[in-house]
Amino acid sequence: MKTWKILNQEKLEKSENIIGVILENRGLSSEKAKKEFLNPKESSQITAKELDISLINLNKSLKRIQKAIKSKEQIIVYGDYDCDGITATAIMWQTLFNLGAKVLPFIPDRADEGYGLSVAGLNNLMEKIPETKLVITVDHGIVAVEQTEYAQKELGLDIIITDHHTKGKKLPKAFAIIHTTKLSGSGLSWFVANQIKNTTNHLSPTTNHLDL
Repeated sequence: MKTWKILNQEKLEKSENIIGVILENRGLSSEKAKKEFLNPKESSQITAKELDISLINLNKSLKRIQKAIKSKEQIIVYGDYDCDGITATAIMWQTLFNLGAKVLPFIPDRADEGYGLSVAGLNNLMEKIPETKLVITVDHGIVAVEQTEYAQKELGLDIIITDHHTKGKKLPKAFAIIHTTKLSGSGLSWFVANQIKNTTNHLSPTTNHLDL
């Protein structure tokens, strides 16, 4: 049986500045850190640099996605079956769909295809949707070295990886990698989706998806 322990419980009971103690418990001790937490930057102003995202890879991804949208190539948003992965998939798929892309979501079967990119999942995907040209991963892919190589060399797919998990010793040789550990998988999907919207000239209405 687990017992919850409240940090600085005595201080919380005695202090008139409860918010200050709670922020301290979260590791926010400086006035600057507290101010940034209580008054966050407008979401649309968050930059790739702040997230440690490679601008080269981001721009390369955006150009490839724009090309796929314009030429009506089949795009697959390859997600994951957990909460973060499904949300990330929904954000990316709906954004691309609203922009006129030919796009479908793909969630792997947990029992038969397993987590993330897998040879079984990729083969099943191509069997069901053989016209697929571009695969965008959300919430996974950063350690899928062999799987990415298989997808690109054997199946002729371009793979764009968007992931927030810790990198391995070796990176996949994907078409492009958009990686940060400063957001969740769905948060990164949201950031990339906004970048796509900002660089795609399209008259159809799009939504922010920040609620997801």
